[in-house]
Amino acid sequence: RVEKRQLELLPFVGVRFFSFGNTSLLALNAVMCKISFVATFLLIIGNLSRTGRAQYTNGCPASPIAQCTLIQWDFSTSTAGVVRPTGNVFNASDVAFALVTEQHLLPSEATPPIRISGFFHTPNQSDSPGIISIRFRPARSKGGKFTVVFMSYDGQVQLETCQIAVDTTTEDCKFISVGENLQNFKTSGDASWFGIGMNLGWVSHATTISTSFQPYMQNLTEHGGNWIRVWLTDSWDILFVETALGNYSLTNTANIDELLGVAEHLGMKVMLCIESFNLFCSKSNAPCSWDSCVYNKKNGGMLDSADQFFTHPQAQEYFKMRLEYLVARYAHSPSVFAWEFFNEVDITDGFSPQEQQQWVSIMAPFVAAIDPYKHMISTSFCCHDVPEVFKLPDISYTMTHTYGSHTHSDMAANNRYWSMLMSREYAKPTFIAEFGTGAHQQAQQAEADPTGIALHNGIWSSVMSGGASGANTWWWDSWVQPYGLYRLFDAPAKYTAAIAWHAYAWQYVGAAAHAPGDCDDVPPGGPYTCAQQKSWGKCNQSFMQGFCCKTCWDCAESCTGPTDIGYVTVTPWVRLAAAIGVPLSALEGETHKVKVLLWLNNKNNTWLSQNATLPKDQRVPLNPTTGLALRFATLIPTLPLGQYRVEFMNTYTGETTPATSVLDCRSLVSCVLHDIPAFTTDIAVTLSQQ
Repeated sequence: RVEKRQLELLPFVGVRFFSFGNTSLLALNAVMCKISFVATFLLIIGNLSRTGRAQYTNGCPASPIAQCTLIQWDFSTSTAGVVRPTGNVFNASDVAFALVTEQHLLPSEATPPIRISGFFHTPNQSDSPGIISIRFRPARSKGGKFTVVFMSYDGQVQLETCQIAVDTTTEDCKFISVGENLQNFKTSGDASWFGIGMNLGWVSHATTISTSFQPYMQNLTEHGGNWIRVWLTDSWDILFVETALGNYSLTNTANIDELLGVAEHLGMKVMLCIESFNLFCSKSNAPCSWDSCVYNKKNGGMLDSADQFFTHPQAQEYFKMRLEYLVARYAHSPSVFAWEFFNEVDITDGFSPQEQQQWVSIMAPFVAAIDPYKHMISTSFCCHDVPEVFKLPDISYTMTHTYGSHTHSDMAANNRYWSMLMSREYAKPTFIAEFGTGAHQQAQQAEADPTGIALHNGIWSSVMSGGASGANTWWWDSWVQPYGLYRLFDAPAKYTAAIAWHAYAWQYVGAAAHAPGDCDDVPPGGPYTCAQQKSWGKCNQSFMQGFCCKTCWDCAESCTGPTDIGYVTVTPWVRLAAAIGVPLSALEGETHKVKVLLWLNNKNNTWLSQNATLPKDQRVPLNPTTGLALRFATLIPTLPLGQYRVEFMNTYTGETTPATSVLDCRSLVSCVLHDIPAFTTDIAVTLSQQ
């Protein structure tokens, strides 16, 4: 078991007050507030990214501060012009904002000022009447100087001006964006970034971040993980935001601050899932909670039915308001990986791809315009590939949720299928944001796979198949944590960290189909058999996708897909996944020559074939592989010619072993890889062109 250590987060550095004058006392009533008060200007300079302490004078930090230092200006809500007298303190249009202009070295590089909205909160979750804060974190800078002008809510009054000098030699913030190859991610410092992590949607019965989310995050990062996906969508969770229409929980929004602070300290990225289907569906066969949704007319909202959410103008404005609050409060953090609009939006009532395209076409450009740090944007679907949405220019990357929807029994085949399919269909990075061997009965599935064969194969197959991140398991609390499976992240984290992913154009090699009529016949969960589902006419239902393929569809590929798509058969039980990385012309050089990634996998090492609930004599034997030789003229005839340095990795321990000699592939006929270490389950190989 990994020892769980309490983190000591670095504190904000300093505070200074500046008085502007006096008016009367603040009167704040729920969402609406009427303002008048003691005007105070408060500056806080914080540093959660370990870039050193900053000094300040006269309300502005002294010259120069390190890049990525968080600067926060706090205004008393009693200051004239800070809040609209009849406005909503949670609405960015009703509170003060800042205009930030970077002073470039060359006049030709001049850019318009960037607007940074203020946001309402109560510091340290206190009982104070609250303040309006503006956060700014200078990222990679060309000129090294910024002018910050604080404006009244209506933009008519200039409240204060601040000059900031930045030491541009210090470390960049490492915000994440799409790489030049349009297949992978990179940091704002032009380094490759590859995600290894899992979902951490919520923690049941949580009361504080330090006792709920933080232990999971620490365990994950101690084993190389750098990424989680969290939900801001469940009304019973401590990260739930919109507790009443247009009114946000001050306690829960502070919890998100703390979560991102922990992530920043750990060097972890967080995808914030803003909304989920649950609140906008009323189906009896899904975990729907429309009755408790704040947009529901009976709860004070404006919607008669859940299916109106995406088209109702007032609902759209309230969602925009929430987006602007989230951006104002959290966009400064480099731990924010991206904004995910919806979890599995296709389960919402009356889902329409065309309607969703129109809604995303409104929301995505809106967020892109107001986010000063240009975080990525995406959304997710349960059961459909929706090109109408994924092809939109403001959608940065695509995601897949798959619970055995290609093949239930073999996550190596399932995840390679989906990773390659989505990578080829869209010229964007893609990854599997949720996966599992099934969407139901996880307790029984965990008992069948206590060592995490499905997790191991799911991660490694996606790494080798076009994923910009390792596949992310959904079962963090019922599988990874109780069975101590964090160790399975170590090796893929080490492997992916050593590759400059975004410097290559990747080609994924191989395809083979399963034999006709040979497929899994697995029901989707619950007590009913495939024969019963068919007799009740359920084969065409969305929850049956990828299940009961033999009974319902006689193993047609429309249900199963070709089971081993993307794999090359090496022996009767060993299959090969291969990726060839050709350097981008703009990044060619000694450090970026052809890279070839190989994953040799024993196809009998699946969770179902090694089902731990069965006696050992009923499990499929795992034949050890020794003395294997790879003949590339047959297996990968597209391999670029040259000489290659070879390195083998144990996919469980992360231990690497170099080959005894250089692989000579100046002629494919003589290009044969010997000296492959013996393995039983799988092994990873990297070929680096000399």
